[in-house]
Amino acid sequence: MTFFDLVLLIGGAIGILMGAWPLLSGRNYPGVFGRGFTQSDNVRLLRAPAIYFRALGATIATAGLVVCDVGVILWVSSARPTDGAAVAMIGAIAGIGLAGLFGSFAWLLVLTYRYKLFRWNAP
Repeated sequence: MTFFDLVLLIGGAIGILMGAWPLLSGRNYPGVFGRGFTQSDNVRLLRAPAIYFRALGATIATAGLVVCDVGVILWVSSARPTDGAAVAMIGAIAGIGLAGLFGSFAWLLVLTYRYKLFRWNAP
């Protein structure tokens, strides 16, 4: 296992855990992580519904899942270069995770447009 594989595995695990909070609770992160860049961003986040934070958590968790899976692919492929079936299976799982990531990101964008949470479509 190389250092890069370890960084991807740890970063993916952190992404999964960080996405679990808004996904399960439906609320924003507490403290510094829950703040926007400006004061108007904070106001928009306060009026965001729970489904927005669930979509945000799903996007973060699936991104962490894909990063962790890429770390596993690199780890397995460097450990056993002749075992192509394991790498293909893990790659298929990564493809499913990537499809989930794009789907959850699209869901997040639809919700931010519906509730006008971006600066360019603010009321």
